[in-house]
Amino acid sequence: MDINIICSYDPNPEMYVNNFKPAEADFYHAEKLLRSKGKWVLARFHHNYRKSENYIKDTINTIAIDVDEGLSIAEFKEIAKDYKYAIGTTKSHQKPKNGKVCDRYRVIFPLLTYFNLSAYEFSLMMDEVNRFFGSDPACRDISRQFRGYPCGIVYIHKEGELLDWEKFLEKADKRTQVKQYCREIKAKDFVIDGDEDKFFSYAYRKFERTYYEGNRNNAVAHILLWGNSEGIDYEKLTQNLENWVNSSNFPLPQRELNALFKYHSKRR
Repeated sequence: MDINIICSYDPNPEMYVNNFKPAEADFYHAEKLLRSKGKWVLARFHHNYRKSENYIKDTINTIAIDVDEGLSIAEFKEIAKDYKYAIGTTKSHQKPKNGKVCDRYRVIFPLLTYFNLSAYEFSLMMDEVNRFFGSDPACRDISRQFRGYPCGIVYIHKEGELLDWEKFLEKADKRTQVKQYCREIKAKDFVIDGDEDKFFSYAYRKFERTYYEGNRNNAVAHILLWGNSEGIDYEKLTQNLENWVNSSNFPLPQRELNALFKYHSKRR
């Protein structure tokens, strides 16, 4: 089975140079990436500019993780034995770093299906992948770049299944729902006697957590319902929400926002 890794590649190894171009690599020859002299990202971007907001959906069919300490290559192979993957040791492998000498390596996983997620959803999913494999939690950004290491040792595990990212996203969704519920219950315990200052402080935190592309209407509606239940002045509530929405990276069209405000004003 042919497995092509879709990526962007920059032959310049300097981390602050952004000159990525679309590229592909054969998974069974993943050493070309892992041992490259340049740097690579497992996504493609509008105008070839590496930035999370610029990533082109349906151009990710591979993910990468880093293991810096705590999990040997032998231990990782046991955990990941059911999946196809490619391992490449990094420059600090078996060298002193943060007072430790241990296995340090990078892993590439080809995926069962392509991604069609927002950058935020991708980071949530990667949190679960890193938790499962014991890898570096910093590897969660959809635009993260990796350097190749020409002297690295590469091992390709050709047996097993392609990684199903949707299972990890489902776990992430459940974990996020539990966290949000606990935070909201805690916040509501402090919002008493119509204390509007406290309410808006907690409501803005909720807005920052929940307002993102794909969940904008739900986020606004939940805060409206919450404010109504606390007896918050509706005009102040809508004014604050309108300011937050318009100052966000993904403002709702004014017509949609007005429709939400009108609908929930009838439900008080």
